[in-house]
Amino acid sequence: MVDSRIMADEQGITADASAMAEPEIEANEISEDEFERAHDESATAEGDVGEAGCPVEMGYPAQRCGRKLHVVLDGVDEMPVCLMHSKDPHKQSGPLFDAFWLEFERILAEAGEGKAHFEHFVFPKLVLSKREFHAICQFGFATFTRTVDFNRATFMQEAQFTYATFTQNAYFRKAAFTQNATFRKATFTQRAYFREVIFSQDSLQASLVISFPSCAF
Repeated sequence: MVDSRIMADEQGITADASAMAEPEIEANEISEDEFERAHDESATAEGDVGEAGCPVEMGYPAQRCGRKLHVVLDGVDEMPVCLMHSKDPHKQSGPLFDAFWLEFERILAEAGEGKAHFEHFVFPKLVLSKREFHAICQFGFATFTRTVDFNRATFMQEAQFTYATFTQNAYFRKAAFTQNATFRKATFTQRAYFREVIFSQDSLQASLVISFPSCAF
């Protein structure tokens, strides 16, 4: 195992300049522009008339979410979406919180060692410390509305947080990434803690694609 060079303390994050460089995209990877086009704001536009369910597009190539629409007060969401994509503040506790996490666990269980799609999800408080993830975790464009706790979590496959937004503190202390971990163009609006993050030898490249272009600490 190799300790990453990403270290965070009470004052923020320090990293070697080399750790901020992005490697060339390999032939079997989609480009950043392709990924962004597939998930920009237009991707959340409503589909053809008659299509039922949540219109948010997920994955690559993008497909409609299709989950049952969530009933919420006017003005909370720009358009009718499902509970997972809704900004409904009532998701922070109670029955909606429970329903959100039941669906989250279902997605992980069904994914197995395949892809678990959480793109564009709007997460309530996230406490997944010491959790072991066997699926490829796709958190692209997700919004984490409360504190995120991935301390000592282990990602057995790729973990993607491209364009994710962390609105409060994000904790990844002693998290372990056994394959690629991507935080390209993720936004951290408060403190991010990456002390003693560990990468396996095969995923050392992951430390090269992590960047913090819009951080405030």
